[in-house]
Amino acid sequence: MNRLTAFSVGLMLSSSAFALSSPQEMFKSIDWIPDSTVQVGKSINVLYRIAMYTGEVNELWLNVDCATDKKTLLFSTIKAATRSDIRVYGANSILRYIPGVPFEPDEDSLLKTKPVLNVCQQTISAPTWTALPLRNNLKEQYFIDVSKSKREGEILKIRLATDYSLTYKDKKYAAPYSIKIQDLILDCKNHQGKEVSRYSIDNQGNITDHTTTAEIKFTPFDQEKAEVSKKLCAIRDIHQLKSPETLILRDKKPADDQLILPNFEQNDPSYLKSFPLIKEVANVVEEALANTPKRPAFQQLIYSQESPNEKEMNMSRVTNAANAHAT
Repeated sequence: MNRLTAFSVGLMLSSSAFALSSPQEMFKSIDWIPDSTVQVGKSINVLYRIAMYTGEVNELWLNVDCATDKKTLLFSTIKAATRSDIRVYGANSILRYIPGVPFEPDEDSLLKTKPVLNVCQQTISAPTWTALPLRNNLKEQYFIDVSKSKREGEILKIRLATDYSLTYKDKKYAAPYSIKIQDLILDCKNHQGKEVSRYSIDNQGNITDHTTTAEIKFTPFDQEKAEVSKKLCAIRDIHQLKSPETLILRDKKPADDQLILPNFEQNDPSYLKSFPLIKEVANVVEEALANTPKRPAFQQLIYSQESPNEKEMNMSRVTNAANAHAT
């Protein structure tokens, strides 16, 4: 997997990896990233950044309910400079969304023993979602988290939420979202801005996707953001923004014409009849199935599985002849 070691996978996917007897030998640090904390509803979405001695910096998203101490593993992103990022949802779904799974770190793990990593022991300001008197062409509402927004002269740093009327699924991971949140920096003097981070939120308030933007320069506003920035830039003190409406979670119907995952429990093989094998391949298959198992003629077989959407990500496999079976 090109430096995606078994330890890296274990670290990202199992709570026991946080309870290793000598974690300093495996990774440099585990840090909670406060600026990326997102809350819509009662639970908190928390980002942990895990620096490895191999040079990888992996990310782990948890949803934490401090009232019940319930933790949910949402997804992780395994990073390296030599390949594309690998997204893992839940405990084992690579590059494809599945709902989060229960997560409980061991009693002697860093997430339990290092107080700074326990977000429920930290002072986190509750979000103050305030509605803007604006709606886009689809009648979708905008909200500003005043507690996460501030003005410094002509520069305005804001957390903006777009509350959609329907639930959608993104094309990359088929991850559902009904709210999108952006951390933006607005230059009110030059009417420009840039996006720092983007978060997708589902109907339950869980983060389903997160991206950071490597935008260095400010760019002119598009028509949608121009209306939002015009309204916000006219306010000298963003904390004076008031509205009786606030951002709340609610069930939303799925949008039409969105991605639908296959039903693997009712995987009808008859659909394959529309795509028959060529004669040469069919003959090889029939011959292999007709013969009794034979010892393979190779000593070692090496192959790679490549994702169609992540061309740089190769997952190599090595099979020895002693463990292979002819079929």
